[in-house]
Amino acid sequence: PRGVGLVNNIANKLVGGDLLDVYSMTGIITVMVFVFAPFAFLSMYGGFAALASDHDEAARVHGASLTRIIGRISLPATRSTLIGGWVMLFTMSIQNLSIYALVGSRSHIDTVPNAMYRLTQSAMGQSGEANVLALLIIIPSLIVLGGHVIYTRRVGSQRVVGRQVGPSGIRLGRLRYPVFAVLLLYVLFMVILPLGPLTLSSFLRFQTSRLTWKLFTLDNYRQIFEDPDIHHAFFVTLALSLIVATGGTVLALILAYVAARRRGVLAGGAGAGPSLMLAIQGFALCLGYLWASYTSPEVRNFSGSIIGMSIAVMLAYLGFGARVFAASLNQFGVAYEEAGRIAGKSTWVRRSRIIAPMMLPSAIAVWRLMIVLAIMEFNITALLFTNQNIPLSVFMFLQLDTQPASGVYALGVCQLVPIILVFVLTVLPGRRLRRYQ
Repeated sequence: PRGVGLVNNIANKLVGGDLLDVYSMTGIITVMVFVFAPFAFLSMYGGFAALASDHDEAARVHGASLTRIIGRISLPATRSTLIGGWVMLFTMSIQNLSIYALVGSRSHIDTVPNAMYRLTQSAMGQSGEANVLALLIIIPSLIVLGGHVIYTRRVGSQRVVGRQVGPSGIRLGRLRYPVFAVLLLYVLFMVILPLGPLTLSSFLRFQTSRLTWKLFTLDNYRQIFEDPDIHHAFFVTLALSLIVATGGTVLALILAYVAARRRGVLAGGAGAGPSLMLAIQGFALCLGYLWASYTSPEVRNFSGSIIGMSIAVMLAYLGFGARVFAASLNQFGVAYEEAGRIAGKSTWVRRSRIIAPMMLPSAIAVWRLMIVLAIMEFNITALLFTNQNIPLSVFMFLQLDTQPASGVYALGVCQLVPIILVFVLTVLPGRRLRRYQ
């Protein structure tokens, strides 16, 4: 459609045409790239932060160029982490419902999750068809995740050895200007363009491309501060996200360590369990959870509680944390633990003084990733919520049909506040933990 959105309105005035039709396949893919790229960054950041600087410094001493250092040292050392990030984006994209619910439905571009959702809303008797469609999500995810598990366990990545003092700074030289330009473009397209129109629209009485001073108001935010239903939705979201992030990080680290450092059936189950939960996508998992709960009111009430939704979300995204920890553990050999064993250190001392410091950057990255995923979660909570516990993402979706769009945009801005606080509170500790002895 011509002139849809602030960017297209500006493009029409400048070049006489739309810059991007968000209701086309290209537009949907572009939106998904904008949405999911930060999650890949969050998952891979811990692996890069845990890199030692010894190899880079040795390569610089021998006259290696920056591109050679990155291509021959940094990328091979984080190969498993990079592949893990791609796997995460694949599994998140194939099961996504929220973007299609907002954009794809108007463009008449159908997807498997969208068809599953229609079946769940039309009649409960169509559960068999929805379960068959779920297989179209599960099978490709199993193939991708199985390949990553095999690669991590058998092939592995280049092990990082030497003093663990964190990555040193990189002197870009003549590349600093192109890199800076790319960074500015990233901030423009990934931060300013999405958040700018959202924030601007949240202060309008109604949506229009002809802006005047009379349109601006604080009533949208005043309603948020006065509405107890919105307050409860914020409480549900924050409680759910903290439970998911904290419990999921601890459980993912335990499973990844058992899978990477132990042998036998227990190790196989610890490695296959989280991957299987990723393959059985959160939407498909929640669909089965929903069918089972309808046979028992007690189970239905529990599945719609904060604890029940937290368990479902944590199980669905547990594999992301386990994959990140597995990739980080794979970067380090067992020499450190063996040295501690030879020195007579107990199991608790080895894990708390050796494993824990090496995993702290990844632990922060996983906690941050899971809390953001939980705050923004819609696919799972849209099926499990009850009228007593409505998360903010579901509350916003329900308001789209009954309230002005400006009020929903104001809720979207408020949803970003805890996410921004999480980043602010974890960036400084994350930087300090880059360098550990």
